[in-house]
Amino acid sequence: MQTIANEISNLTDARYFSAMGVEWMQYSMDSASEAAINPTVLNGIKAWVEGPKTIVDLGLESPETIKNLAESLDIDSFSLPMFYPIEDLEQLGGITIFQKLVISKDLKLEWTNWVKNRADFLSHLHLDFAINKFSWKNIMSGESPMDLATLINLQSNYSCFLSLWGLEASDINDLRTRLPNIGLVLKGGEEEKVGFKSYDELDEIFEVLEEL
Repeated sequence: MQTIANEISNLTDARYFSAMGVEWMQYSMDSASEAAINPTVLNGIKAWVEGPKTIVDLGLESPETIKNLAESLDIDSFSLPMFYPIEDLEQLGGITIFQKLVISKDLKLEWTNWVKNRADFLSHLHLDFAINKFSWKNIMSGESPMDLATLINLQSNYSCFLSLWGLEASDINDLRTRLPNIGLVLKGGEEEKVGFKSYDELDEIFEVLEEL
């Protein structure tokens, strides 16, 4: 099961997730995000870790801006918001695009058609249940705006990564059984003090992932 470490903003998180063998690390340069960092900080963190590929999370920047960032930062993978214009996506050929899809009760979308309309311009989907506090248990109980059947369909046809609210190690085996092609987005966070942070819950998740 592939994993993305999201919202990396400090070296403590970066070193931890690198040691855990995540495939991707995602850094935010979206000015609207509390986790946003600048290029100097990004390059400083990258210099200390090896292995994971890099994703930069952006807002509604123009295709020209994204291409310039790709060249100046030597990065070819970007996460873009769900309402990033299709006509601008068309101009980003050659760049790996992670399209975020925020799962919300306020959005009246036919999810599968929404994805299908953009699929030609995307490499991966990030299905974000966490931002509106939907857990795996909410999905299984039918309390999520996107049901399990839709998730099964999407992960069968597209490369999908899933972020969940309150993900527990005990959820992993059931999740993997029902969604065998899905990847996980795990979140970094603030240091409790410089150089120190508790990773107990993440340790439990990675222990289960190692056994899969």
